[in-house]
Amino acid sequence: MRALLILWFTPLAAAFGWYFLSLADVGQTFGGVYLSRDLNEGVFLIYGELLGVEPERLPAMLAAGIGLDTALVAAFVAFRRRKRIAAWWASRETQRHGVRGS
Repeated sequence: MRALLILWFTPLAAAFGWYFLSLADVGQTFGGVYLSRDLNEGVFLIYGELLGVEPERLPAMLAAGIGLDTALVAAFVAFRRRKRIAAWWASRETQRHGVRGS
């Protein structure tokens, strides 16, 4: 389970890190051309041409895809830990409402 979360999180962190650093154009300070706004726009221009969509729509499309992927991973993790979650929920409800007599 830990490996799944690491394999899911690492590319996301790298992609978001590159995207936001290059969007801020920190290539002037460090990172050279890889963190420049020019490369950011070039990459999205190429992806837009390949997919046949406007490059301005790609960040929203990627965010929607990442959101769906995150929801699927969260559902998978919750399914694997459903007994622990059910026990936690039952103890939470017991603490919240107290033990009710019959």
